[in-house]
Amino acid sequence: MVLLSFEEAAKELASFGLTGNQARAYVALVQLRVAPVRKIAQLSKIRREEIYRIMPKLERLGLVEKILGKPTKYKPISLEEALSILINYRQEESERKIAELAEKKVSLLKDLEPLENKKAAAIEEEEGSRFILILDRDKSLRKLISVTDAAEKEIALTADGSDIQYAVSQGYEDALRSAVMRGVKIRILLKIDEVSEPLLYFAKEIEPFKDIIEVRHLEQSRLHILVVDNKETSIGTYLNPNTKEVINLWSNNPSFVNAMKYLFEKQWHESTDINSRIEYLQTGKPIERTEVLRGMDEIYEYLRAGQSKIKSNLFMMGDATLVKLFKRAFMSASLELKNRGVRVRLLTNINENNLEIAEELAKHFEVRHLNRIYMRAVLGDEEIGFSWITIKAMPEAGIYSNNPEIVRMLWEIAEDAWNNAVDTQSRIDEIRKRKTVGKVSKPIIEHMVKRTETRGI
Repeated sequence: MVLLSFEEAAKELASFGLTGNQARAYVALVQLRVAPVRKIAQLSKIRREEIYRIMPKLERLGLVEKILGKPTKYKPISLEEALSILINYRQEESERKIAELAEKKVSLLKDLEPLENKKAAAIEEEEGSRFILILDRDKSLRKLISVTDAAEKEIALTADGSDIQYAVSQGYEDALRSAVMRGVKIRILLKIDEVSEPLLYFAKEIEPFKDIIEVRHLEQSRLHILVVDNKETSIGTYLNPNTKEVINLWSNNPSFVNAMKYLFEKQWHESTDINSRIEYLQTGKPIERTEVLRGMDEIYEYLRAGQSKIKSNLFMMGDATLVKLFKRAFMSASLELKNRGVRVRLLTNINENNLEIAEELAKHFEVRHLNRIYMRAVLGDEEIGFSWITIKAMPEAGIYSNNPEIVRMLWEIAEDAWNNAVDTQSRIDEIRKRKTVGKVSKPIIEHMVKRTETRGI
Protein backbone atom coordinates (compact mmCIF):
# COMPACT_ATOMS: atom_id res chain seq x y z
CA MET A 1 0.00 0.00 0.00
CA VAL A 2 1.43 3.40 -1.05
CA LEU A 3 0.99 6.22 1.48
CA LEU A 4 0.45 9.71 0.11
CA SER A 5 2.49 12.62 1.39
CA PHE A 6 0.73 15.61 2.97
CA GLU A 7 0.98 17.60 -0.27
CA GLU A 8 -0.23 14.69 -2.43
CA ALA A 9 -3.21 14.03 -0.10
CA ALA A 10 -4.21 17.69 -0.15
CA LYS A 11 -3.96 17.80 -3.97
CA GLU A 12 -6.16 14.71 -4.36
CA LEU A 13 -8.74 16.09 -1.93
CA ALA A 14 -8.84 19.40 -3.80
CA SER A 15 -9.98 17.52 -6.92
CA PHE A 16 -13.27 16.83 -5.09
CA GLY A 17 -14.16 20.53 -5.08
CA LEU A 18 -12.24 22.13 -2.21
CA THR A 19 -9.80 24.99 -2.61
CA GLY A 20 -6.14 24.22 -2.10
CA ASN A 21 -6.04 25.82 1.38
CA GLN A 22 -9.32 24.18 2.43
CA ALA A 23 -7.92 20.81 1.47
CA ARG A 24 -4.64 21.46 3.35
CA ALA A 25 -6.50 22.54 6.48
CA TYR A 26 -8.73 19.47 6.43
CA VAL A 27 -5.79 17.06 5.89
CA ALA A 28 -3.90 18.73 8.76
CA LEU A 29 -6.92 18.28 11.04
CA VAL A 30 -7.27 14.62 10.00
CA GLN A 31 -3.69 14.06 11.13
CA LEU A 32 -4.16 16.00 14.37
CA ARG A 33 -7.59 14.42 15.11
CA VAL A 34 -8.65 17.30 17.45
CA ALA A 35 -6.87 20.64 17.39
CA PRO A 36 -7.20 24.41 17.82
CA VAL A 37 -6.61 26.89 15.01
CA ARG A 38 -2.98 27.46 16.09
CA LYS A 39 -1.92 23.83 15.55
CA ILE A 40 -3.88 23.50 12.29
CA ALA A 41 -2.07 26.60 10.98
CA GLN A 42 1.33 25.22 12.01
CA LEU A 43 0.86 21.81 10.34
CA SER A 44 -0.83 23.12 7.20
CA LYS A 45 1.62 26.04 6.87
CA ILE A 46 -1.29 28.43 6.34
CA ARG A 47 -1.47 31.80 8.08
CA ARG A 48 -3.63 31.67 11.23
CA GLU A 49 -5.90 34.50 9.97
CA GLU A 50 -6.68 32.38 6.88
CA ILE A 51 -7.45 29.30 9.04
CA TYR A 52 -9.99 31.38 11.00
CA ARG A 53 -11.78 32.05 7.69
CA ILE A 54 -11.46 28.47 6.39
CA MET A 55 -12.75 26.49 9.37
CA PRO A 56 -16.31 27.99 9.42
CA LYS A 57 -16.59 27.15 5.68
CA LEU A 58 -15.52 23.54 6.32
CA GLU A 59 -17.99 23.43 9.18
CA ARG A 60 -20.84 24.62 6.93
CA LEU A 61 -19.87 21.92 4.42
CA GLY A 62 -20.20 19.37 7.20
CA LEU A 63 -16.56 18.25 7.01
CA VAL A 64 -15.57 19.35 10.54
CA GLU A 65 -17.26 19.76 13.92
CA LYS A 66 -16.59 22.66 16.34
CA ILE A 67 -15.82 21.78 19.97
CA LEU A 68 -16.65 24.69 22.28
CA GLY A 69 -14.09 25.65 24.90
CA LYS A 70 -11.00 27.75 25.46
CA PRO A 71 -9.50 27.63 22.97
CA THR A 72 -12.08 26.50 20.41
CA LYS A 73 -11.09 23.24 18.79
CA TYR A 74 -12.16 21.38 15.64
CA LYS A 75 -12.65 17.67 14.91
CA PRO A 76 -12.87 16.18 11.38
CA ILE A 77 -15.59 13.75 10.29
CA SER A 78 -14.38 10.47 8.80
CA LEU A 79 -12.72 10.54 5.40
CA GLU A 80 -15.40 8.30 3.88
CA GLU A 81 -18.19 10.62 5.05
CA ALA A 82 -16.27 13.69 3.89
CA LEU A 83 -15.72 12.34 0.38
CA SER A 84 -19.38 11.31 0.09
CA ILE A 85 -20.48 14.80 1.12
CA LEU A 86 -18.18 16.43 -1.43
CA ILE A 87 -19.41 14.13 -4.20
CA ASN A 88 -23.03 14.98 -3.36
CA TYR A 89 -22.21 18.69 -3.45
CA ARG A 90 -20.58 18.34 -6.87
CA GLN A 91 -23.56 16.38 -8.19
CA GLU A 92 -26.06 18.92 -6.87
CA GLU A 93 -24.00 21.75 -8.30
CA SER A 94 -23.86 20.07 -11.73
CA GLU A 95 -27.61 19.44 -11.75
CA ARG A 96 -28.25 23.04 -10.79
CA LYS A 97 -26.00 24.35 -13.57
CA ILE A 98 -27.64 22.03 -16.14
CA ALA A 99 -31.07 23.25 -15.07
CA GLU A 100 -29.93 26.87 -15.36
CA LEU A 101 -28.51 26.25 -18.84
CA ALA A 102 -31.74 24.54 -19.91
CA GLU A 103 -33.73 27.59 -18.85
CA LYS A 104 -31.24 29.89 -20.50
CA LYS A 105 -31.44 27.85 -23.71
CA VAL A 106 -35.17 28.53 -24.07
CA SER A 107 -34.83 32.28 -23.63
CA LEU A 108 -31.68 32.46 -25.77
CA LEU A 109 -33.34 30.63 -28.67
CA LYS A 110 -36.19 33.12 -28.60
CA ASP A 111 -33.72 36.01 -28.63
CA LEU A 112 -31.61 34.57 -31.46
CA GLU A 113 -34.39 33.13 -33.65
CA PRO A 114 -35.05 36.35 -35.60
CA LEU A 115 -31.35 36.78 -36.28
CA GLU A 116 -31.05 33.17 -37.47
CA ASN A 117 -34.03 33.42 -39.81
CA LYS A 118 -32.72 36.60 -41.42
CA LYS A 119 -29.12 35.54 -41.81
CA ALA A 120 -29.27 31.76 -42.32
CA ALA A 121 -29.77 31.79 -46.09
CA ALA A 122 -27.15 34.47 -46.63
CA ILE A 123 -24.59 32.66 -44.47
CA GLU A 124 -25.22 29.35 -46.21
CA GLU A 125 -24.85 30.94 -49.63
CA GLU A 126 -21.66 32.71 -48.56
CA GLU A 127 -20.05 29.57 -47.11
CA GLY A 128 -20.90 27.36 -50.10
CA SER A 129 -18.96 24.10 -50.19
CA ARG A 130 -17.42 23.14 -46.87
CA PHE A 131 -14.95 20.58 -45.58
CA ILE A 132 -15.00 19.71 -41.88
CA LEU A 133 -12.33 17.55 -40.22
CA ILE A 134 -13.67 15.61 -37.22
CA LEU A 135 -11.13 13.99 -34.91
CA ASP A 136 -13.44 12.82 -32.11
CA ARG A 137 -15.40 9.54 -32.16
CA ASP A 138 -18.44 10.96 -30.37
CA LYS A 139 -18.59 13.97 -32.68
CA SER A 140 -18.27 11.68 -35.72
CA LEU A 141 -21.14 9.57 -34.44
CA ARG A 142 -23.33 12.60 -33.77
CA LYS A 143 -22.64 13.84 -37.31
CA LEU A 144 -23.52 10.39 -38.67
CA ILE A 145 -26.82 10.41 -36.80
CA SER A 146 -27.69 13.98 -37.78
CA VAL A 147 -27.17 13.48 -41.54
CA THR A 148 -29.08 10.17 -41.38
CA ASP A 149 -31.97 11.94 -39.64
CA ALA A 150 -31.97 14.53 -42.44
CA ALA A 151 -31.79 11.99 -45.30
CA GLU A 152 -34.65 12.17 -47.81
CA LYS A 153 -33.85 9.66 -50.58
CA GLU A 154 -30.76 7.49 -50.14
CA ILE A 155 -28.05 6.52 -47.65
CA ALA A 156 -24.94 4.67 -48.84
CA LEU A 157 -22.66 3.42 -46.07
CA THR A 158 -19.44 1.39 -45.97
CA ALA A 159 -18.54 0.16 -42.51
CA ASP A 160 -16.98 -2.58 -40.43
CA GLY A 161 -19.17 -5.04 -38.49
CA SER A 162 -17.91 -3.83 -35.12
CA ASP A 163 -18.26 -0.26 -36.41
CA ILE A 164 -21.99 -0.77 -37.00
CA GLN A 165 -22.43 -2.55 -33.65
CA TYR A 166 -20.83 0.37 -31.83
CA ALA A 167 -22.89 2.95 -33.73
CA VAL A 168 -26.10 1.01 -33.07
CA SER A 169 -25.28 0.77 -29.36
CA GLN A 170 -24.89 4.56 -29.29
CA GLY A 171 -28.28 5.33 -30.83
CA TYR A 172 -27.72 4.99 -34.59
CA GLU A 173 -30.28 2.17 -34.78
CA ASP A 174 -33.09 4.66 -34.09
CA ALA A 175 -31.83 6.96 -36.86
CA LEU A 176 -31.72 4.07 -39.35
CA ARG A 177 -35.16 2.80 -38.34
CA SER A 178 -36.62 6.28 -38.73
CA ALA A 179 -35.03 6.61 -42.19
CA VAL A 180 -36.50 3.25 -43.25
CA MET A 181 -39.96 4.34 -42.10
CA ARG A 182 -39.59 7.51 -44.21
CA GLY A 183 -38.88 5.33 -47.25
CA VAL A 184 -35.20 6.27 -47.52
CA LYS A 185 -33.30 3.67 -49.55
CA ILE A 186 -30.36 2.35 -47.51
CA ARG A 187 -27.37 0.39 -48.81
CA ILE A 188 -24.73 -0.88 -46.39
CA LEU A 189 -21.43 -2.58 -47.19
CA LEU A 190 -19.97 -4.69 -44.39
CA LYS A 191 -16.93 -6.92 -44.07
CA ILE A 192 -18.36 -10.17 -42.71
CA ASP A 193 -15.71 -12.60 -41.47
CA GLU A 194 -17.79 -14.89 -39.27
CA VAL A 195 -21.36 -16.01 -38.73
CA SER A 196 -22.73 -14.96 -35.35
CA GLU A 197 -26.17 -14.95 -33.78
CA PRO A 198 -26.45 -11.13 -34.03
CA LEU A 199 -25.56 -11.33 -37.75
CA LEU A 200 -28.17 -14.02 -38.44
CA TYR A 201 -30.76 -12.03 -36.49
CA PHE A 202 -29.83 -8.86 -38.41
CA ALA A 203 -30.13 -10.64 -41.78
CA LYS A 204 -33.54 -12.00 -40.77
CA GLU A 205 -34.77 -8.62 -39.52
CA ILE A 206 -33.94 -6.75 -42.74
CA GLU A 207 -35.41 -9.40 -45.06
CA PRO A 208 -38.95 -7.89 -45.03
CA PHE A 209 -37.43 -4.50 -45.98
CA LYS A 210 -35.18 -5.78 -48.80
CA ASP A 211 -36.68 -3.26 -51.24
CA ILE A 212 -35.57 -0.42 -48.96
CA ILE A 213 -32.51 -1.64 -47.07
CA GLU A 214 -29.85 -3.85 -48.64
CA VAL A 215 -26.71 -5.17 -46.98
CA ARG A 216 -23.79 -6.75 -48.84
CA HIS A 217 -20.37 -8.16 -47.96
CA LEU A 218 -17.22 -6.35 -49.08
CA GLU A 219 -14.01 -8.35 -48.83
CA GLN A 220 -11.59 -5.44 -48.58
CA SER A 221 -12.48 -2.10 -47.06
CA ARG A 222 -10.47 0.06 -44.68
CA LEU A 223 -12.46 3.28 -44.81
CA HIS A 224 -15.78 4.40 -43.42
CA ILE A 225 -17.72 6.00 -46.30
CA LEU A 226 -21.09 7.71 -46.03
CA VAL A 227 -23.01 9.36 -48.87
CA VAL A 228 -26.42 10.91 -48.20
CA ASP A 229 -28.79 12.03 -50.97
CA ASN A 230 -25.79 12.71 -53.23
CA LYS A 231 -25.49 15.99 -51.32
CA GLU A 232 -23.05 15.33 -48.49
CA THR A 233 -20.46 12.74 -47.63
CA SER A 234 -17.90 11.71 -45.06
CA ILE A 235 -14.88 9.45 -45.32
CA GLY A 236 -12.48 8.33 -42.65
CA THR A 237 -11.51 5.64 -40.18
CA TYR A 238 -13.95 3.33 -38.45
CA LEU A 239 -15.72 4.42 -35.26
CA ASN A 240 -15.48 1.14 -33.34
CA PRO A 241 -13.89 1.23 -29.85
CA ASN A 242 -10.89 -0.83 -30.99
CA THR A 243 -9.74 2.02 -33.24
CA LYS A 244 -7.24 4.19 -31.38
CA GLU A 245 -7.52 7.21 -33.66
CA VAL A 246 -10.62 8.54 -35.40
CA ILE A 247 -10.26 10.81 -38.43
CA ASN A 248 -13.31 11.73 -40.52
CA LEU A 249 -13.65 14.31 -43.28
CA TRP A 250 -17.16 15.61 -43.94
CA SER A 251 -18.09 17.71 -46.96
CA ASN A 252 -20.96 18.95 -49.08
CA ASN A 253 -18.65 19.84 -51.99
CA PRO A 254 -20.38 18.43 -55.12
CA SER A 255 -17.19 17.16 -56.75
CA PHE A 256 -16.05 15.44 -53.55
CA VAL A 257 -19.51 13.93 -53.01
CA ASN A 258 -19.49 12.55 -56.57
CA ALA A 259 -16.03 11.06 -56.05
CA MET A 260 -17.12 9.29 -52.87
CA LYS A 261 -20.32 8.09 -54.56
CA TYR A 262 -18.23 6.65 -57.41
CA LEU A 263 -15.97 4.88 -54.91
CA PHE A 264 -18.97 3.46 -53.08
CA GLU A 265 -20.61 2.27 -56.32
CA LYS A 266 -17.37 0.60 -57.38
CA GLN A 267 -17.19 -1.26 -54.06
CA TRP A 268 -20.89 -2.12 -54.28
CA HIS A 269 -20.26 -3.67 -57.68
CA GLU A 270 -17.49 -5.81 -56.16
CA SER A 271 -19.57 -6.90 -53.16
CA THR A 272 -21.51 -10.07 -52.38
CA ASP A 273 -25.06 -10.60 -51.16
CA ILE A 274 -25.13 -10.99 -47.37
CA ASN A 275 -27.03 -14.30 -47.50
CA SER A 276 -24.58 -15.73 -50.04
CA ARG A 277 -21.70 -14.70 -47.78
CA ILE A 278 -23.36 -16.36 -44.78
CA GLU A 279 -23.91 -19.54 -46.81
CA TYR A 280 -20.26 -19.54 -47.86
CA LEU A 281 -19.05 -19.13 -44.27
CA GLN A 282 -21.36 -21.90 -43.10
CA THR A 283 -20.75 -24.43 -45.88
CA GLY A 284 -17.51 -23.40 -47.61
CA LYS A 285 -19.33 -23.40 -50.97
CA PRO A 286 -17.90 -20.65 -53.24
CA ILE A 287 -20.16 -17.74 -54.06
CA GLU A 288 -21.03 -17.70 -57.76
CA ARG A 289 -20.11 -14.41 -59.43
CA THR A 290 -19.90 -13.11 -62.98
CA GLU A 291 -18.80 -9.50 -63.26
CA VAL A 292 -17.03 -6.97 -65.44
CA LEU A 293 -13.50 -5.92 -64.50
CA ARG A 294 -12.37 -2.47 -65.50
CA GLY A 295 -8.77 -1.29 -65.71
CA MET A 296 -5.48 -3.15 -65.55
CA ASP A 297 -5.08 -2.69 -61.79
CA GLU A 298 -8.36 -4.45 -61.06
CA ILE A 299 -7.61 -7.21 -63.59
CA TYR A 300 -4.15 -7.84 -62.12
CA GLU A 301 -5.64 -7.94 -58.63
CA TYR A 302 -8.12 -10.64 -59.65
CA LEU A 303 -5.47 -12.60 -61.57
CA ARG A 304 -3.06 -12.70 -58.65
CA ALA A 305 -5.83 -13.61 -56.23
CA GLY A 306 -7.01 -16.36 -58.60
CA GLN A 307 -3.52 -17.79 -59.08
CA SER A 308 -3.08 -18.24 -55.34
CA LYS A 309 -6.13 -20.55 -55.24
CA ILE A 310 -5.20 -22.81 -58.20
CA LYS A 311 -4.51 -26.43 -57.26
CA SER A 312 -4.15 -28.35 -60.54
CA ASN A 313 -4.46 -26.32 -63.80
CA LEU A 314 -3.53 -22.84 -65.01
CA PHE A 315 -4.21 -21.97 -68.66
CA MET A 316 -3.40 -18.56 -70.19
CA MET A 317 -4.13 -17.56 -73.77
CA GLY A 318 -3.70 -14.33 -75.70
CA ASP A 319 -2.14 -12.59 -78.68
CA ALA A 320 1.61 -11.99 -79.18
CA THR A 321 1.71 -9.33 -76.43
CA LEU A 322 0.88 -11.98 -73.82
CA VAL A 323 4.40 -13.47 -73.95
CA LYS A 324 6.16 -10.37 -72.63
CA LEU A 325 3.35 -9.67 -70.17
CA PHE A 326 3.51 -13.20 -68.79
CA LYS A 327 7.26 -13.00 -68.19
CA ARG A 328 7.06 -9.57 -66.59
CA ALA A 329 4.02 -10.01 -64.34
CA PHE A 330 3.23 -13.69 -63.86
CA MET A 331 6.32 -15.84 -64.38
CA SER A 332 7.45 -15.88 -60.76
CA ALA A 333 4.02 -16.84 -59.42
CA SER A 334 3.60 -19.44 -62.19
CA LEU A 335 6.93 -21.05 -61.29
CA GLU A 336 5.73 -21.38 -57.71
CA LEU A 337 2.53 -23.04 -58.97
CA LYS A 338 4.55 -25.44 -61.10
CA ASN A 339 6.68 -26.37 -58.11
CA ARG A 340 3.44 -27.18 -56.26
CA GLY A 341 2.47 -29.59 -59.04
CA VAL A 342 0.16 -27.28 -60.99
CA ARG A 343 0.09 -27.77 -64.78
CA VAL A 344 0.87 -24.39 -66.38
CA ARG A 345 0.07 -23.82 -70.07
CA LEU A 346 0.49 -20.77 -72.29
CA LEU A 347 -1.24 -20.47 -75.68
CA THR A 348 -0.16 -17.47 -77.74
CA ASN A 349 0.99 -16.19 -81.11
CA ILE A 350 4.75 -16.65 -81.47
CA ASN A 351 6.49 -14.34 -83.96
CA GLU A 352 9.91 -12.87 -84.58
CA ASN A 353 9.36 -10.15 -81.96
CA ASN A 354 8.64 -12.49 -79.04
CA LEU A 355 10.51 -15.58 -80.23
CA GLU A 356 13.33 -15.52 -77.68
CA ILE A 357 11.02 -14.95 -74.71
CA ALA A 358 8.68 -17.71 -75.92
CA GLU A 359 11.66 -20.05 -76.20
CA GLU A 360 12.71 -19.17 -72.64
CA LEU A 361 9.22 -19.75 -71.28
CA ALA A 362 9.01 -23.10 -73.06
CA LYS A 363 11.89 -24.33 -70.91
CA HIS A 364 9.70 -24.04 -67.83
CA PHE A 365 6.11 -24.36 -69.03
CA GLU A 366 4.00 -25.88 -71.80
CA VAL A 367 3.84 -23.25 -74.58
CA ARG A 368 2.05 -23.54 -77.92
CA HIS A 369 1.51 -21.31 -80.94
CA LEU A 370 -1.74 -20.41 -82.70
CA ASN A 371 -1.91 -18.16 -85.76
CA ARG A 372 -5.04 -16.32 -84.72
CA ILE A 373 -6.27 -15.83 -81.17
CA TYR A 374 -9.52 -13.95 -80.70
CA MET A 375 -9.59 -13.59 -76.95
CA ARG A 376 -7.44 -13.25 -73.91
CA ALA A 377 -8.24 -15.63 -71.12
CA VAL A 378 -6.89 -16.93 -67.82
CA LEU A 379 -8.42 -20.17 -66.59
CA GLY A 380 -8.03 -21.70 -63.16
CA ASP A 381 -9.60 -24.83 -61.75
CA GLU A 382 -12.97 -23.28 -60.96
CA GLU A 383 -12.77 -19.65 -62.08
CA ILE A 384 -11.89 -17.80 -65.27
CA GLY A 385 -11.28 -14.34 -66.64
CA PHE A 386 -11.48 -13.36 -70.32
CA SER A 387 -11.74 -10.46 -72.74
CA TRP A 388 -12.14 -9.86 -76.48
CA ILE A 389 -10.96 -6.26 -76.21
CA THR A 390 -7.42 -5.39 -77.29
CA ILE A 391 -5.23 -2.76 -75.66
CA LYS A 392 -5.07 -0.72 -78.88
CA ALA A 393 -8.86 -0.54 -79.17
CA MET A 394 -9.65 0.86 -75.69
CA PRO A 395 -8.58 0.66 -72.04
CA GLU A 396 -8.32 -2.92 -70.80
CA ALA A 397 -11.51 -4.60 -69.61
CA GLY A 398 -12.53 -8.18 -68.93
CA ILE A 399 -15.08 -10.55 -67.46
CA TYR A 400 -14.57 -12.67 -64.37
CA SER A 401 -16.70 -15.67 -63.47
CA ASN A 402 -16.72 -18.76 -61.27
CA ASN A 403 -20.12 -19.88 -62.56
CA PRO A 404 -19.66 -23.61 -63.26
CA GLU A 405 -21.37 -23.50 -66.66
CA ILE A 406 -19.35 -20.53 -67.90
CA VAL A 407 -16.11 -22.02 -66.55
CA ARG A 408 -16.86 -25.37 -68.25
CA MET A 409 -17.67 -23.67 -71.56
CA LEU A 410 -14.46 -21.62 -71.62
CA TRP A 411 -12.34 -24.60 -70.63
CA GLU A 412 -13.83 -26.48 -73.58
CA ILE A 413 -12.91 -23.63 -75.93
CA ALA A 414 -9.40 -23.48 -74.48
CA GLU A 415 -8.81 -27.22 -74.80
CA ASP A 416 -10.05 -27.20 -78.41
CA ALA A 417 -7.66 -24.35 -79.21
CA TRP A 418 -4.78 -26.11 -77.44
CA ASN A 419 -5.35 -29.32 -79.39
CA ASN A 420 -5.20 -27.41 -82.67
CA ALA A 421 -2.09 -25.40 -81.78
CA VAL A 422 1.58 -25.92 -82.77
CA ASP A 423 4.27 -26.79 -80.23
CA THR A 424 6.89 -24.13 -79.54
CA GLN A 425 9.86 -25.89 -81.16
CA SER A 426 7.99 -26.43 -84.42
CA ARG A 427 7.07 -22.76 -84.52
CA ILE A 428 10.69 -21.77 -83.78
CA ASP A 429 11.90 -23.97 -86.66
CA GLU A 430 9.33 -22.40 -88.94
CA ILE A 431 10.59 -18.89 -88.15
CA ARG A 432 14.34 -19.52 -87.97
CA LYS A 433 14.77 -22.30 -90.53
CA ARG A 434 11.88 -21.29 -92.77
CA LYS A 435 10.56 -24.77 -92.21
CA THR A 436 6.82 -24.65 -92.90
CA VAL A 437 4.63 -26.50 -90.45
CA GLY A 438 1.40 -25.36 -92.06
CA LYS A 439 -1.46 -23.29 -90.76
CA VAL A 440 -3.65 -24.39 -87.94
CA SER A 441 -6.39 -26.53 -89.48
CA LYS A 442 -9.15 -25.34 -87.20
CA PRO A 443 -8.79 -21.82 -85.81
CA ILE A 444 -10.87 -21.15 -82.71
CA ILE A 445 -13.80 -19.35 -84.31
CA GLU A 446 -14.09 -21.78 -87.26
CA HIS A 447 -13.87 -24.70 -84.89
CA MET A 448 -16.60 -23.24 -82.65
CA VAL A 449 -18.87 -22.67 -85.67
CA LYS A 450 -18.37 -26.26 -86.84
CA ARG A 451 -19.10 -27.63 -83.37
CA THR A 452 -22.24 -25.50 -83.23
CA GLU A 453 -23.43 -26.79 -86.61
CA THR A 454 -22.65 -30.37 -85.59
CA ARG A 455 -24.72 -30.04 -82.44
CA GLY A 456 -27.58 -28.46 -84.40
CA ILE A 457 -27.67 -25.37 -82.20
